[in-house]
Amino acid sequence: MKYQPRQARALFLAYLCCAYVLILVAAPLVSALEPASMGRASAGGSAPRFPTFERLDRNKDGFIEISESAALPGLAATFERADRNRDGRLDKVEFARALALIDTDR
Repeated sequence: MKYQPRQARALFLAYLCCAYVLILVAAPLVSALEPASMGRASAGGSAPRFPTFERLDRNKDGFIEISESAALPGLAATFERADRNRDGRLDKVEFARALALIDTDR
């Protein structure tokens, strides 16, 4: 049985349409599942390992002062080593350095 070019083209276009519909259906499903696995506590109920910079910055000035660092165990002890510019507060880069110092001290 011979396929005419028109039939082959119709089958190919039907295949492309099915693939396009599957991608449109799968994309929202994948993006809906992604935030559930990122940044939240696991299903076992364990808390995140470290609080975020935004949670520690209680006065929302963009810095973590020594008084705010008491909320995270170990941060006050590494505060001086992480404060590179010696201004008495940590920005986001210095906070990341402090987290690394806390992690290596354990």
